[in-house]
Amino acid sequence: MRSRLAAALAAGAALSSCGGGADGAIEETADKLGELRSGQLSVKLLVSPSVEGADIGFELEGPFELSRRDGELPLTKLRYTQIAGEQKGDVEFVSTADGAWVDVEGQAYELPPDRVQGLRGAGPGGEGEGPLGDLDLASWTSNEKSSESGDMERITADVDVVKALNDAIDALGELGGGDAVGALKPLEGEEAEKLEKAVRSAPFELVTGKDDRLLRRLKLTLDIGTDAPRELAGGLGNLSGAKVQFDLRIDEPNKPVEVQAPEDALPYESLPQG
Repeated sequence: MRSRLAAALAAGAALSSCGGGADGAIEETADKLGELRSGQLSVKLLVSPSVEGADIGFELEGPFELSRRDGELPLTKLRYTQIAGEQKGDVEFVSTADGAWVDVEGQAYELPPDRVQGLRGAGPGGEGEGPLGDLDLASWTSNEKSSESGDMERITADVDVVKALNDAIDALGELGGGDAVGALKPLEGEEAEKLEKAVRSAPFELVTGKDDRLLRRLKLTLDIGTDAPRELAGGLGNLSGAKVQFDLRIDEPNKPVEVQAPEDALPYESLPQG
């Protein structure tokens, strides 16, 4: 699916203005974010300061399937990579209907019940729509333009950077951003105005199915000047002259996934600390 999507984007025709049509596609895609129940997930949040080799952020990648019954764990095999300059640290989170584990350097450790309780689902009719259900994409954009290739539609637009970034921070926290986004706070008032003035460009791209309107890709890049907001800079480091990239892909949406419990797992208490 990745290669087919990449080929579709590469073969896309030149962008042509679609007015309300493109805007409608974004709204329809936003309305169906809560219907994304499974697929191959890839998320990246990367800050690239003007200093070479000082990138910070994280990547999250792997299959997922949200729970379909009350009290059931989701199916996941998600590899989380923390990025700090040239150093990277990986940990893999695995969950099945029977339990959950973390895999560190090739060794799995079983998580105790109290550490996975919050992951248990409310079933299809329950409260949870998943973290993407709160992304209000239709309120982010204006001046939408669209191109089509195969069964995909690619939309670019001008974007409300404050609204988009605040929504993305909330979603990334729920998706497992951990320390990479934990220090970030929603931008309001003077800090929001600073961000709007500091952003030199903010290219936005959305790829959606022409027929099913399920999100395939959401990409936003902020090119930030010298006067970054304090709240934003405090969470992500020195952002003067930096680029902030948020890139989310979902391949094979709503297709079943298979996740096996790891073999030879050790008790959680055996996990090395530090």
